[in-house]
Amino acid sequence: LLLGVTALTAGHPRLRALVSRGARLSLRARSDLPLSRGTRLGARLVRMLGLPDPLVRALNAFRPELVVVSCGGTYDLIIEPHLHVWLQASRTPYHVVANFQTEAPELNDADRARALAGLAGAREVSFVSPRNLDVTRRHLLHALPHARVRHNPLTAPAAPLPWPGSAPLRFATLGRLEPVKGLDL
Repeated sequence: LLLGVTALTAGHPRLRALVSRGARLSLRARSDLPLSRGTRLGARLVRMLGLPDPLVRALNAFRPELVVVSCGGTYDLIIEPHLHVWLQASRTPYHVVANFQTEAPELNDADRARALAGLAGAREVSFVSPRNLDVTRRHLLHALPHARVRHNPLTAPAAPLPWPGSAPLRFATLGRLEPVKGLDL
């Protein structure tokens, strides 16, 4: 098992347990942080010199039978072009798990084409909700026939819980605390 994760998640006990049992770890740069000028210049130099990305090097050494790409955003393969190129060139089967979709992404024609190629090339694309899948089909103008909705594996109680009799009403939710979730409503 090869895990390509950021330092933010590498220390999680479950990941540490997998590594202690023989899993390999490839640390990734966080793509959600603004990159410094030095980091951007370094990445450009690596590309100009044709040096392989650390994850691509790890994948070449590991030679997986299947790659599962868990995307924080549906179009993350656009920001990981070296991974997408490697997946195509190596012909390694891959699955994409799309965990988030925005209603109006800023996709130019080239990004849209790359996103479609990345998702269409996957053996399967899993979405966490029907809405995310519908929105992605609309963005890409493609049916994505190999896409599926796979709900998060939380289980509901066997019977409805009784309505609380005391004030104030309290509830809990698992997810991002963002306005798009509508939790305030």
